Amino acid sequence: MKNDYKKLFPNDINALKALNENLYQKYNQLNIKYNEVLQGLNNTNENMRKKAIEYFNEYKDLKTKYDQKLNELNKRKKNLDNEILKNKQENDIIKNNLQKYYNEKDFFMKKLESCPNKEEKKENNQNKEQIAFSNINNAEIKMLKDALKKISSLGYDLTDGLVMTDEENQILNNILNENMDNNKKENEEEIKKENGEQEDENEIDKEDYDLSNQIVGLIERDVNDLYMRKLIEQVKIDQIDAITYSFKGNTKNKDVEFKIENGNLVCNTGESFTVWLISNFSL
Repeated sequence: MKNDYKKLFPNDINALKALNENLYQKYNQLNIKYNEVLQGLNNTNENMRKKAIEYFNEYKDLKTKYDQKLNELNKRKKNLDNEILKNKQENDIIKNNLQKYYNEKDFFMKKLESCPNKEEKKENNQNKEQIAFSNINNAEIKMLKDALKKISSLGYDLTDGLVMTDEENQILNNILNENMDNNKKENEEEIKKENGEQEDENEIDKEDYDLSNQIVGLIERDVNDLYMRKLIEQVKIDQIDAITYSFKGNTKNKDVEFKIENGNLVCNTGESFTVWLISNFSL
């Protein structure tokens, strides 16, 4: 332009003036267009800003509601976990009570099977009495011989075919009854002795049953306490006899005998039951 400005701009002042006015008009038109575009951009930016504020406010509301729902969900989850734990503990207690019931039932049934009931005892006693009286009947001949010898020693002769007097009949009856009573007493004493032995056995069974109940109750108390405190795993308990029990966990199976000292269980290993449980079935 430095070299060719004479070619671009006319030398005539009027033509130069007309060119300048034309350029000025074009500049004004361009300026108007620029302002319109700039105003449009400003309007667009303002709308975008308002939309951004609107969206941000909606986001904050949604975030607040989300946090509230999340807190409610966490509380519900925590309550549900507590309910599940509580139900599990109650189920474990029910299972232990059922196991205790089955153990006591099995123990009682075994003892019941080993002991004859009243009807059986009565029948056995009747059978014994029948055998005893049968033995008496079978021994009548011998008793009569002994009685006849005794009668003969008293001066009575029963071999001459004479009829015995009333007094002689009474003496004979007394002698026979005496021998019968003696044999009957001996048999009754024998039956009483056998019944006494059976009562002793029943008394021993009752003591074993009472001891078993005490041990089962203490087992249930200690196992439930340690399990609820999450110190031991869940164990299955089977009763072997009044003092011997089998414990089965996930990997171990242990048998142990108990005795009761100061209201607590002590194992045959010398440990307290709780120490023994933790050492063998800890989590």
